[in-house]
Amino acid sequence: MGGFTQYLTGVLIPFYLLFLIYILLAFFLYTTLFAGLGAMVKRQEEVQNATMLPAMLIFSGWILVYLVVASPNAAWTKILSYIPFWTPMLMLVRLALGTVAWWEIVVTISLMLGTILACTWFASRLYRLGVLMHGQWPGLGQLVKRLRME
Repeated sequence: MGGFTQYLTGVLIPFYLLFLIYILLAFFLYTTLFAGLGAMVKRQEEVQNATMLPAMLIFSGWILVYLVVASPNAAWTKILSYIPFWTPMLMLVRLALGTVAWWEIVVTISLMLGTILACTWFASRLYRLGVLMHGQWPGLGQLVKRLRME
């Protein structure tokens, strides 16, 4: 028990705060994605197909964590950590390894907030489209057409 307590007290408070911020942003981002895609589904059997894309984004982010741990200072690691869907996982690893500048934190949080707003707008349009379609599954062309009409 003593080693566990020492480990918790050895981590700085700003890391805990950034952990909380990134996890909450990830929650809101993926919630809007799942809600928007879930609004397109009319039957329970279709839910798994509709939510495949966000689940794959989460899963691929966790796979990338192992690559980031191996080379936290690589240019591709920094580039991937700016992609909002993978930012929470990759930035937390980079923060823990101490390879993040303060401005990178500001940029990634700003990018995530912008993406959350865009996904919220998109999810609201998908919900409206799902309600108007009355049980039909729209194709990609029909989705684009309906979204432009709004």
